[in-house]
Amino acid sequence: GMTLMRSMSSKRRKRRDDDSSCNKSKHPGEEEHPNNDQWGGKIAWDTDEFVDAAVELYTQREIWNDCRTNGTHLLHALFDGRVNLPIVEDGIEHARMDRNKHRRSDIVGRILWHDRQRSTEYFSRWIELKESLAASVKPEEEGR
Repeated sequence: GMTLMRSMSSKRRKRRDDDSSCNKSKHPGEEEHPNNDQWGGKIAWDTDEFVDAAVELYTQREIWNDCRTNGTHLLHALFDGRVNLPIVEDGIEHARMDRNKHRRSDIVGRILWHDRQRSTEYFSRWIELKESLAASVKPEEEGR
């Protein structure tokens, strides 16, 4: 870790020191998102920024802990099972009740199933042909 830290240029080191909290890095020309301080990590827009962020998170325990805490809070806020589970269950029940209508409108699914069934058909034909050819070979020809 220390060798990598020493190898960073002073420009990159200065940029990293100016940006020492979770996710203050934004894409050039992009406005700061109002919830960026809640993100559970750092955002990097190029390889150098990614390396800097990874080294910083690995070596700076306080920043790591802040980002980890922010990420945990964000997960609980966005993916709360009490809120999302009823929505998912309703979606599944709706799809189950209207599955024939859904299947008719699912063009990609129909294409994929059609191709899959055709490949299965050709594979079964190949197996039948292979078995019939093996059965038609005379026992003395097998030894050659």
